[in-house]
Amino acid sequence: MTSALWRNHDFLRFWFGETLSLLGTGVIIVSLRQTVTPPSMMGRMTALFRTLLFGGGALGGLSAGLLAGAIGAHAALTIAAAASAAVIIGLFASPVSRLRELLSPTPDQTDPQPSKRSALT
Repeated sequence: MTSALWRNHDFLRFWFGETLSLLGTGVIIVSLRQTVTPPSMMGRMTALFRTLLFGGGALGGLSAGLLAGAIGAHAALTIAAAASAAVIIGLFASPVSRLRELLSPTPDQTDPQPSKRSALT
C-alpha cells in the first residue's frame, strides 16, 4: 500500500513538472512565432499552426491505432518513442536552438499603417 502511494506521488510530481515546462515552452514558442511573423500574416500563421497541431494529433492517434493493431502495442510504442526522439535532431539542426534572445522585428515586418477598420466592424 505504501509503495503504491509513493508511486502516485511520483506521478503527480512528474505531471506537475511536465505541465509547468510545457506551459513555459508554449509561451516561448508563441513569442518567437509572433516576433518573426509580419502582422499582416499573423492570423494565417496562427490558423495554420493550429490546424497542423490539432490535425496532426488526430492523424497521429489514428495511425498509432492502426499501427498497434498491425504490429502490436509494444512495437508501436517503440516506434513512437524512436520517432519522438528523432525530433530532437531537427531541433538541434534548426537555428532556433542557437537563439539566445528573441529577434527584433525587421522594418518590413512592422505595419506602417494600422488598419482603419475597428475591431467591432
